[in-house]
Amino acid sequence: MNLYVCSTVRHLLFALCRASQSAPEQHHILFFADYQGVSLGDWNLAGIPQNIHVVEMTRAGFRRRLEGSFAGRLSYQ
Repeated sequence: MNLYVCSTVRHLLFALCRASQSAPEQHHILFFADYQGVSLGDWNLAGIPQNIHVVEMTRAGFRRRLEGSFAGRLSYQ
């Protein structure tokens, strides 16, 4: 499994290109959309292969989820 963390559209495009050219393993792309004020709703991702999964998050939402988890409580103390 490959994990890509993207904060800009350029990084997102690079990750999609790299994942589509790689072997048929699972690729997960985490896109922080609030950095440039864009949304995955602006993109037609229907044509990407099924082994590529793109998830949109905000930095604040990610931090809230991390703080609420066991690992987050350990790292924020």
